[in-house]
Amino acid sequence: GMAPMPEALPKDPPVDAPTEDKIAFYEKRLEQAVRLRDTRKKFVERLPEVQARVESSPNPDEGMKAFEKRKAIVEDNYAKAQADVEDLEKKLAELRGS
Repeated sequence: GMAPMPEALPKDPPVDAPTEDKIAFYEKRLEQAVRLRDTRKKFVERLPEVQARVESSPNPDEGMKAFEKRKAIVEDNYAKAQADVEDLEKKLAELRGS
């Protein structure tokens, strides 16, 4: 039978794998990608309350600099996670269409 999938999956299945194996592979990656995206989305949704806390802190100027950096990273991570999901969905659509 199939060996259990390791946690860190390679980006793509073996080139010579049968189509249904490739589909199963990308479905598994998509599941992980969706979980990651949803987690990162929560971080993005929490940014306003983090910002509010920083603004009411004793040292808002200092805090805002750190917050702006953090915000950029969080939004970038979310954008990447979202792109990954879309990429995997596209690959699956192509495989299923073939």
